[in-house]
Amino acid sequence: MFKHIPTGVELTKTDAVIVDVPSVMRNYYKPIANRSLSYNVQGTEINTTALYGLFQLFKRYGKHATYYFCFDTPYTRKATDDYLKQVEIAREILAQCRFVTVEVKGLSASDVMHLAINDAKQSHKQVYMLTHNQDLACRITETTHWVHPLQKKEDIGMANYEEMLGCP
Repeated sequence: MFKHIPTGVELTKTDAVIVDVPSVMRNYYKPIANRSLSYNVQGTEINTTALYGLFQLFKRYGKHATYYFCFDTPYTRKATDDYLKQVEIAREILAQCRFVTVEVKGLSASDVMHLAINDAKQSHKQVYMLTHNQDLACRITETTHWVHPLQKKEDIGMANYEEMLGCP
């Protein structure tokens, strides 16, 4: 299987990872029934399943790449309050840790990713887009790759673009 970011390979400062935060977090969100991924904070049980999925990216790809975390504003899809709370917590944590967070009022995260890709391509050798949205495949080049957040689908680069998408 063709993979652009093999599991366990730590990226470097010359690499940029553009993250569709809602896409990644939605993959991991589970109702609070799974108590092993929830915490009691000042008497309130907080579900952390979606947060776990997002922050797992650092375990998978390392901490040395430049990450761009793209958010929806306002959140445009149907979502539970529990899930939205986790998205807000993620936004706060990432901003406090001085990671690049990108959001434009009225745009979806996948739309905002276009802006982040433009910025990342100016100063990074390789750019990886983590999203479900295959519409972003139009941005694939020799140095820009589409990566499925759960690694369930093969990543898409120039070498397998036609095979994966069925078009030149």
